[in-house]
Amino acid sequence: MHNLSDADFVFSAPAVGQAQLLLAALATRFGYDPDQRAAYNTKYRNPVLSYLSAERLQIIYANVGLDAVAAEIARLKGMGII
Repeated sequence: MHNLSDADFVFSAPAVGQAQLLLAALATRFGYDPDQRAAYNTKYRNPVLSYLSAERLQIIYANVGLDAVAAEIARLKGMGII
């Protein structure tokens, strides 16, 4: 049973890696410095991944591009989440 529940790792693990790169590339647009690890992780990266998921960000990036990913993050900023 657990094997089936974890069967998406071939998609989710690479998605996290790509999402990390996308978030780092966009961080300065939203006032975060990736070198300031504590603030970057707790106030930007973790909330974004919690609300949007790495898989969602990867799909948006693949279909529409980096500006669309930025628009999704901007929505979170507008709601005061980041």
